[in-house]
Amino acid sequence: RALEGSSCAGGLPEGLRRLLADRREQVARGLPLSALPGLSADPSEASVRAVALVSEQVLLQPGDVWVPAKDDGPAGPVLAFVMKGRLKVEVDMVGTVMSVNAGSFCLEGVAADFGAQFRADTAVEAYRLRRSEFQLATASDSACQKWIWSFKLQERDARQRMIAKLTAAHGLLGSSVPHPRDRDIQTWTARSRQLTLRAEALREERSALGGLPIALRSPPAGFMPLQTFGIGGCRKERRCLPGQQTPATHVEANRGLKYYTAVKLPKICTKKD
Repeated sequence: RALEGSSCAGGLPEGLRRLLADRREQVARGLPLSALPGLSADPSEASVRAVALVSEQVLLQPGDVWVPAKDDGPAGPVLAFVMKGRLKVEVDMVGTVMSVNAGSFCLEGVAADFGAQFRADTAVEAYRLRRSEFQLATASDSACQKWIWSFKLQERDARQRMIAKLTAAHGLLGSSVPHPRDRDIQTWTARSRQLTLRAEALREERSALGGLPIALRSPPAGFMPLQTFGIGGCRKERRCLPGQQTPATHVEANRGLKYYTAVKLPKICTKKD
């Protein structure tokens, strides 16, 4: 009734009279729905006027912080829109993640789930209302069908974009936090690097041999013949003596058995009777 007439405005305090004048102008202009780009919301529609009536205006100065409300809060999910200015979405230990410009959705529930907050980069004029009130206003007016689907599409795109940005920010934050197994991972990495360098050096040394055997009078230190007798006959094996290390060139070149003297047996010819 206060919005429809001015008879009761005379007995109101100055603050309430100013609030009443601002809310009348807000309803007459159909804010915030009529100012959203891509929507054909007419301020004369009942649903647009109802949303404007229950929308709360939020004014921020540069540097002011807007703490978002969670979707499971006492008021339920909240819809918010930025009409003028620009907001920055900030995450602790990361900084600014993204910006919310004029004519965009300000998704408080998504920001609250990721522990983010909004900070005014410039002077900001925004509007917020309960999602339940928005759904009640649009469900009672069939004229909103010409713009409600475009509204839902814009909200979905804004939600996906904010979730992607905040997820990437949390991934960056998680990669900078020390892990309990960091010391083990660093030790394994250093050992793997040393083994890789050693393998490269062995390959170069093996290629330098050119495939030719090395002529030595006696077996190198660390080589010891081991006779093993089994069903299939005699077999020679190599093993390293305790406390000695087999030269890498002999192991990689696979020339261990070539260091032992090979005796050429005479050819025995048998004549047929």
